[in-house]
Amino acid sequence: MLKMKQYALLVFIYWLCALTPCEGQSRDFNETVELKAIPSLTNAFWQVSNIGYSEGWLFIEDQLTENLIKVYDASTGEKVYEFGRKGRGPGELDGVFTIQRWSDPGYIEISDVSNKKNDIYNVDCLKQKPPVLRAHTCLEKSVPTLASRQALIINSNNIVLNHGATVQGNLFLSRGGQATQHLVEIPLPVAEKYANQMHAVITMSGRLAANPNRTRFAYFANTFDWALFFERNGDDLELIHEHGFSYLPEFNVRNNGVFIPSEDYRAAYRHPVSGKEHYFVLYSGKNAEEAEAEGVLAPHFTNRLKVFDWEGNEVREIQLDRAISIFTVNHDETKIYGVNFNEDFEATVYVGDLKE
Repeated sequence: MLKMKQYALLVFIYWLCALTPCEGQSRDFNETVELKAIPSLTNAFWQVSNIGYSEGWLFIEDQLTENLIKVYDASTGEKVYEFGRKGRGPGELDGVFTIQRWSDPGYIEISDVSNKKNDIYNVDCLKQKPPVLRAHTCLEKSVPTLASRQALIINSNNIVLNHGATVQGNLFLSRGGQATQHLVEIPLPVAEKYANQMHAVITMSGRLAANPNRTRFAYFANTFDWALFFERNGDDLELIHEHGFSYLPEFNVRNNGVFIPSEDYRAAYRHPVSGKEHYFVLYSGKNAEEAEAEGVLAPHFTNRLKVFDWEGNEVREIQLDRAISIFTVNHDETKIYGVNFNEDFEATVYVGDLKE
């Protein structure tokens, strides 16, 4: 019974957090990456929902422990630190959604949706101060957000790109905890499918990513094959490219407001990250039946990796030798670190080499 509850929680987490082929783009379909388990990180976790890379370290969110963030040496797999006590005080975390590199080298940004804030930590400071209780002294700044799903700070003026759910759309800017601008409207086919606008936008969950200097941003939907690419212009973001969709979010909405994926539901993009020159994102395009036929736990687990440049052009497709649910890459785009689960839902971290 316990494992069934854990399985249900796992599937819900990856649904909550979770392409069309791009026209005329060159791809390397022959590239296959072998993923090898890191021995010290084999069957080492239960509820891993985030992984990030910065300055040679892997930052892994383990939800079933007092300190949410575990830090490992990426080259050896050795655990070096942990921080992020559960709570709502300075330096405390309650609902980590993503862990990404910040625009300045040596910093990492954590999007904490429950506390409605994004925290930026100095990685070198963390390395020098191993006692857990002193992690808050490495907190460079904490910026208020409005996101119910994820947020990214776009510039030094603390303008924030939020991914949430409002009747005006799911992407909007804010400053000081106040919304300033909605970026895109709900796509008409989605709005027509779900008569209630709030229901429509709730089905459009996805994730955000940004290039290293925070001049380009992207949103990848995980419930249908929709991707948007933005360029920063001062305190604003301008849409520069859109990948349209070939299918829609497919959900049954219960009377109690619960959204259940229908039989027609297809997973799309999953867990985008960025390296020095590209966005990397998992892509499924499969429904539950197709995933099960391939021996995959759920549609969000996939062995396909798509690569986009900052303009939004798909430039490469990579096949992985196993399905993963979340991943990250190092800054130079030469290593991939992915997470998968065994039949007991224990998580293992894998590493593979990417072609330059």
